[in-house]
Amino acid sequence: MTLPKVFAPAVGQDHSDLVADLLKELSNHNERSEERKGALVELLKITREDSLAVWDEHFKTILLLLLETLGDKDHTIRALALRVLKEILRNQPARFKNYAELTIMKTLEAHKDSHKEVYSCEK
Repeated sequence: MTLPKVFAPAVGQDHSDLVADLLKELSNHNERSEERKGALVELLKITREDSLAVWDEHFKTILLLLLETLGDKDHTIRALALRVLKEILRNQPARFKNYAELTIMKTLEAHKDSHKEVYSCEK
């Protein structure tokens, strides 16, 4: 899968601006599937970097959009959202303190997903 040029980080582009663009794309629920997959892949890359300013600014919005995306009609998008969520939890666990119950409930709901690709991401 190739990324849309919209998400190709420009030289010197601030991660915060990139994340804002990614979040804007992810808010197109159940539309523009390929672009949303690209946005999730980019977000997954960003979660592996240690950019505290991005997390300070965007964590709550990222989390809420990812949890909402777990209900997407496209199972590959649901699986990617779960993968990103897992990576954030691995790298930024303290940020989930105020959202633990909500995150657990949504993750348990995702476990009931009939698509193997989605529920295998949880392991």
